[in-house]
Amino acid sequence: MKTTIDNLYSIQTLLPIGRRVLMLLLLSIFIVACQKDPAIEEPEDEVITLQVPKGFPYPKIPDDNQPTRNRIDLGKKIFFDPILSRDSTISCGSCHLTDKKFTDSLQFSVGIGGKLTTRNSMTILNTAYQPNMFWDGGYHRSSNKY
Repeated sequence: MKTTIDNLYSIQTLLPIGRRVLMLLLLSIFIVACQKDPAIEEPEDEVITLQVPKGFPYPKIPDDNQPTRNRIDLGKKIFFDPILSRDSTISCGSCHLTDKKFTDSLQFSVGIGGKLTTRNSMTILNTAYQPNMFWDGGYHRSSNKY
């Protein structure tokens, strides 16, 4: 019959083997998990044709930024995410309200901290056709100013 000391000795001799097996198993999982997946063309990455109202030309879209379901979904997330504002409290969608034709219907928009701005939120409908943003042309698409 084995004594407690014999049992303890056999457990101690097995521990290093168990640790090695466990480490080998964890390393194998890590290596397999870190392998790059092959590129899969998913339906969300296919270029889609925008539905343009009758009488409107198709907007000029850069070749390297063609519309896909993923890009449109990302644009929606960014539009409604306040993280891009100076203090992460207000999003584009805070002033460009979908139920008010993407404006806020105010003379002067309310900005960060509830302060009135010096501009109103102009509608962003049909901006795909405009080379400039704001009445004063404060942003030009071809410039890298912003």
